[in-house]
Amino acid sequence: SETASGWQQVSFTTPVAVTTGTTYVASYFSSAGFYSVSRPYFTSAVVNGPLRALADGEDGSNGVFKFSTASVFPNSSNQASNFWVDVVFSTSTAPVTSTIFPSTNVSASSGNDGKPIEVGVKFRVTQAGYITGLRFYKSAGNTGTHIGHLWSKTGTKLAEATFTGETASGWQQVLFTTPVAVTTGTTYVASYFSSAGNYSVSRPYFTSAVVNGPLRALADGEDGSNGVFRFSTASAFPNSSNQASNFWVDVVFSTNASQTSSPVTTLPVTGIKYFSLPQGTPQTYINKSNLVIENLRFTNLSGNILTFFGCSNITIRNCYFGASSGEAISIETGGNITIENCLFANNRTMIYANRTTGGIRVLNNQFVNAKGPFPRGQYVQFNTCTGPGNLVQGNRGECFDGRAYPEEVVNLYRSGGTSSSPLTIKDNIFRGGGPSPSGGGIAIGDNGGDWILVENNKLVNPGQQGMGVAGGNNVIVRGNQIFSEKKPWNNIGMFIWAQVGAACSNVSVTNNRVNYTNKDGILHNWWWGGGCSNTNYTVPTSITLAEMNVPTHLINFITPEELLTIK
Repeated sequence: SETASGWQQVSFTTPVAVTTGTTYVASYFSSAGFYSVSRPYFTSAVVNGPLRALADGEDGSNGVFKFSTASVFPNSSNQASNFWVDVVFSTSTAPVTSTIFPSTNVSASSGNDGKPIEVGVKFRVTQAGYITGLRFYKSAGNTGTHIGHLWSKTGTKLAEATFTGETASGWQQVLFTTPVAVTTGTTYVASYFSSAGNYSVSRPYFTSAVVNGPLRALADGEDGSNGVFRFSTASAFPNSSNQASNFWVDVVFSTNASQTSSPVTTLPVTGIKYFSLPQGTPQTYINKSNLVIENLRFTNLSGNILTFFGCSNITIRNCYFGASSGEAISIETGGNITIENCLFANNRTMIYANRTTGGIRVLNNQFVNAKGPFPRGQYVQFNTCTGPGNLVQGNRGECFDGRAYPEEVVNLYRSGGTSSSPLTIKDNIFRGGGPSPSGGGIAIGDNGGDWILVENNKLVNPGQQGMGVAGGNNVIVRGNQIFSEKKPWNNIGMFIWAQVGAACSNVSVTNNRVNYTNKDGILHNWWWGGGCSNTNYTVPTSITLAEMNVPTHLINFITPEELLTIK
């Protein structure tokens, strides 16, 4: 199921145990003789977390090859070449998973009815286990944002995750933060929301059931119609059907929940040479729609780099935004704008959204050194933003002491979502903050806001405060981890306080873990400042830095050596 270009991955049937201090060789055989190469490359080692690609000469030559009509051990070398071969490393062996459909190319039609749509499939399992993620088949030209969902038969949402790092076509996969337990004999619905209305379809298809191992996609009529869909401007339970259609939505099933989410580390993950992309120029877009900006480098510029007024259905991906005196991306009104797989470094503020109406999605980006100062200095700033589909997920960021002046790295000022689609900040890892006396990690409900969810984020040394609910209605903060050693600007790890009289009600802060040392060397994990009605909270439990398992080389879109040139 290889794509036409980009990173390709395969899993071994049985994982191989490796030991420290031992040199291994990873290679692939190319029957047609094709390969990708950069030379010279391994003039120094490449290190990411527990993985080290050796420098040429460290244990013999690196960048190895061998000409042969069949697979053989590669033992020749030339100019410390990098053939861009990588490994997937895990601290535990992963169980074998099952899917409904094989990972092969699909003969399907491309559909678009001119409006956003949710498409899905009904299925059952014949063995109890866990749904760990979702897949869907993407035809060429299927642009926009895709958000996967798992539902009960009656429409209760069980899990949600946004697809990131998509290829141009082929099978796409996303894993849930928490696997969902499923039982035999129960009907579930797997679906994805397509913001641009694109989908793949084969019809009629479910005239009979499709069975693979423990998974069974139901025949049309077996438990109502199969091949379900729903037109909606935001994610909604799909409950319509037509001609037993197969929208090529799939699930990832495992008999084990704990091992499917074990930490995985690779060498630079995108395969994009951000510093070598073609140079772009600052642009201002007014009332534009259906635009893709990708594979460009914007560096050493004054003012804002990309500015959008009243724009919609915009995708910005695989770009590098470096060293600007303004906002890298400024969004004024409009909505449905996705920013993904971009690298930002040394900008006053990276992403600023003001008075938007929904669908601002910041996915799988990496940030270095928000320069500030106040009132700017954020990785992501929402300012009076409303509507469904606002999401900040899977991002990494690092501010280095003495090189940055961040306020909060994520600030939600009078912003929120809807009851069915809250503004969501999840699965991000941010390290570094200060010396701002008022800033820190994630500011929630700053002077108000409605319908906000902040979960499963990791903050290390985040600044004056780690995470605070400073106002807002219908706010959930759960499953986050915060650690800070003593810093001269430190105050508090986590708090609830209706700042300057902001509206604040229906706040739930639970199951968080905090270990935060203030500037006086005193552990100061939690503060309840009052002013919020209908508040439910549990005092955070402690955590160690080791338990958080934050990678040493956090910014892994680039090598450690490349990071040194911009930090």
